Order: sequence, then structure tokens, then C-alpha cells
Amino acid sequence: MPITMTKAGTAFWNLKLEGWERKRHTFKTYAEAEAHELQAILDHKLGKPYRPPVDSDSKAGRVETIGDLVEHCYKLQWKEQRSDKYTHKKAHMHPQYRNALLFRDWVGPKVPAGEALTSLRIDQYVVHRRDELGNSGSTLKKHLSALQTLLGKGVAMGLCPVFFKFQKIAKAQGKKRRAYEQREVAEILAVTKRLGRDEMHDLFVVLVETGIRPPMEISRVPWRDIRPTRITVDASISKTGHERKVPVSPVAREAIERMSLVHGAANGPFHWANQDVITDFWEILRKHIKWLDKKTVPYSFRHTCASRWANDRRINPHDACKWLGHSMTVHEGYVHPIDEADDFEALVRELHPQQTGTQTRIEQLKAELASLQGTA
Repeated sequence: MPITMTKAGTAFWNLKLEGWERKRHTFKTYAEAEAHELQAILDHKLGKPYRPPVDSDSKAGRVETIGDLVEHCYKLQWKEQRSDKYTHKKAHMHPQYRNALLFRDWVGPKVPAGEALTSLRIDQYVVHRRDELGNSGSTLKKHLSALQTLLGKGVAMGLCPVFFKFQKIAKAQGKKRRAYEQREVAEILAVTKRLGRDEMHDLFVVLVETGIRPPMEISRVPWRDIRPTRITVDASISKTGHERKVPVSPVAREAIERMSLVHGAANGPFHWANQDVITDFWEILRKHIKWLDKKTVPYSFRHTCASRWANDRRINPHDACKWLGHSMTVHEGYVHPIDEADDFEALVRELHPQQTGTQTRIEQLKAELASLQGTA
């Protein structure tokens, strides 16, 4: 029987038609269940997609738009948040839910789910994230995983006509190389300078000093968000959708000041640093640096910064997480934490001792000169 009465007095409807997955819903009365059954049979004979009940006690409720579908999947699948054993705090949100929200905002929350989750729309979204935001293959796979979940649920609920597999996206090469050593960074910068590419040199300096993501974030940072000691990465350009403030070391500040002389009238110091420009120059560098193989990528400057903040500089890893906008930075190293107020000074002292303690350095030089004169 398609309709059975439960002990609670509600009507449980269960029907399987050819070409459709089995449909199950709970209605308040038998009459509502019968009316919905007749409507479903009629739609099936006319070749129309299945329409879920609007006013029923089903788990789905009223789901029509892509915004409704995202929230529905959140309640059923993404609501559980695991605890972070390193921060002892709950995760901000499920990664798939966050990526689904980004797609919802891009396509429009009021767009019907069947129109949003089409092959054409998804291809356009992939192009948007790859070409305009500079997402790598690994990041695109994570976004498509969330869309695959939405599509599967939409087809099961009759919101989307057919389930289809997404295009295969190859992961970017070079992810095994997590960070560069200090001597490797120095060699990359020296060769870049020798080739006369001062702009690329300053870009690499800022990347390794701040850990800002290339190119999606660094190329979109405007001048108004740059201060002498901080760079604000606005939520609109951040990969995670959250605003963060990144400390600027004296070395990075000097590089930005040099860019202001050339690109002061532009939107930002590195507005020109798109994916093609960085990749093309990286291929040139590979011809001059032997160890710069296919496992090395410009994005590893960010990993280098994270490694330094977590290990070399004795920075509080939780502060490094905030600066980098990445929860996994805590896993980069376990260090003795210091007060957040002292983090930036410690950051500068560790890697650039010549930039601080000037008076101390002067006294040391005077002592060395005095000793040399005494021996003479």
C-alpha cells in the first residue's frame, strides 16, 4: 500500500514509479497523502519532474531555491561540527557547507535549484574560481565536492532533473614541496633580481613575509587596506570569506613602498600579478635554478611563511592561524607560545635581526672597531 497510517495518526506515503527514485513523505492526514500521490502519478505520466509536497511534515520541508537546498543539506548533513583538539574550540563550519555558501552567493540564493545546478552553470562557476580567483585544481575539487552533494540531494528531492558527473580536474603539481628553506628563498630572490625583474622580486618578498595567497588575494589587495604595520585581507577577496589582518615586517614594507613608486595610481601594488604572469616567470626561473623542478610552485611561499611562523620564529600558532586565515597552521609546529602583543616584534627579530635593536647593533660595531684599533 502506498499510504499507511502511523500510530501517531499521520499518513506515511511510500511510492516507486519507473524512472524515479522511491519517494517517501509523512502527511498530517490521509487525504493530503492521497492528493499528493495522484499529483505525482499525473506528473510522471506527463513526463514532468517530481514535485515534493509544500505543506507536509517531511524532513525536506519547503525547498525550492538553491539557498533552501544549501540550508537543507546543512541541517541533514553538515550541521555536526567536530572539535579541534588543538584549539579546544569548535570548527567554524563544515568545509562543504562553506563552499556551498560561496556557490549560493555567486549564483544567487533565490535562483531555483534546478536552474542553479546545471552543467553550464557549474562550468561557469569553475571558470570563475579558476581564472578570476586563481583557485588551484585541489581547491576546485573541494568546491565541486560540495556541489556534487547539492546535486545528489536535489535530484533525490525532484528539484533537479538528472544527476551527472562533473568534469575531472587535475590537481596542481608541486604540492609535495611544502616549504622552502632560507637559502632557497635567498637564491630565488637573488636570481629574480639578477634577471632584472624587480616587480617579481618584491612580490616574492611580500609573499614569503606575509603568507598572503597568490594570486587570488595578493593581486586584489587595494592600497586603502595597506598600513605601515598591517595588511587587511578583506572578506570579499579572502578564500575563506573571513577578513583578517596580516602583520607587515620592515622588509615587506620596503617592497611595498617600492611598488608605490611604480603602481601608486593603480588599485593595488600587485594588481598585475595574475596566474599567467606568475606562472610564466616561474618557468623562466626553472631554467636558471636547477633544483626548481616541477614539485616547486610559487604557492609554497605561503607554506614557507607558515612554517617560519610556527617553528622558526616562536610565534603563537593560534596567532599564525589568524594571520594566515588557515586552521591547519597549528599542525605546522608546536612551540612555546608567547603573548600576542609580542608576536610581531618576535617575528621581526627572528628572521630580520638587522631591522631591530639598532642601538644595540651600533654599540657592538663600536666595540669591534675599538678592539681593532687596540690591536693595531
